[in-house]
Amino acid sequence: MRLFGRRKVLTVMAVAAFMLASNCGRAGSLDNYHKIKNGMRRAEVESLLGKGTEEASDIVDVNRSVDSRVSLIVARKEAISVFSTTMPEKVATDIAALQEVAAVGPGLLSCVSVEELGSDSLGIEAWPVGNHRFGELKAMAGEILSEKDRGQRAVIVGKELARLKSVKVGDTLTISDEKFHVVGIFASASDVENRMLVMLLPEAQKLFGFSGKITACTVNLKDNSSENVDRVGKIIETTIAEANGLKRKLRARPPDPFFQYNAQTKMSMVCWKDKKQVVCITFVNGLVALKALVRL
Repeated sequence: MRLFGRRKVLTVMAVAAFMLASNCGRAGSLDNYHKIKNGMRRAEVESLLGKGTEEASDIVDVNRSVDSRVSLIVARKEAISVFSTTMPEKVATDIAALQEVAAVGPGLLSCVSVEELGSDSLGIEAWPVGNHRFGELKAMAGEILSEKDRGQRAVIVGKELARLKSVKVGDTLTISDEKFHVVGIFASASDVENRMLVMLLPEAQKLFGFSGKITACTVNLKDNSSENVDRVGKIIETTIAEANGLKRKLRARPPDPFFQYNAQTKMSMVCWKDKKQVVCITFVNGLVALKALVRL
């Protein structure tokens, strides 16, 4: 999300889908979406959906972008993508109170256009002050967000987005009619995150109308044995879910080990659009690894 493991890659796909919504490949029919299976070759997918638009194609080191300390990823069960549902921030607070937990990483993800950067929608991640994820970013210019930036409408910009859009420290960006100041340019282990903006969680919650809400959170446990991970996962899905009005509606699962790629893994993300939806598929070494459907 690094943060989300398998959920993180779904996040990446959803971000790509929104970013490409205005210009991605027109499909003959996305009704064939349900026929796409993991392991299917790209040529087979294109025979069903037609040619798509490729957002990125890189040799990536995902071992650096998936935090091996993440024990569980917590999100709403019914979420098609991380854009489609939220849950109370208190879920993360309640999880952090469990004695088995070493760290919790709550976050909010949104996708909007930024007035000064053109009409394309950009991914925005938001984390609370003190979130361990800030420590995983490297400041290329300026600084990383911290306590002193609380309430100051400050953002930091991924290095690729900054390069593509000529953003620099000191610039002002208009997001949802509010002015934010760029205080840093960062480098992330995630190629897609390097094309995003990061702000503090309380400001994002207010800006996007999600007061007290997050889209997902990660959980790092003190004991990562499979028995302990399963046990804590069940506590989250039952006791904590019910305490937050989400009985049978939370999913707490370990990151998929399938995503522990090596440095020679080639990952590409391709999107297709019709009038009502965008399909975004991640190919790993030419084979379908994940797919996401985003309603427009």
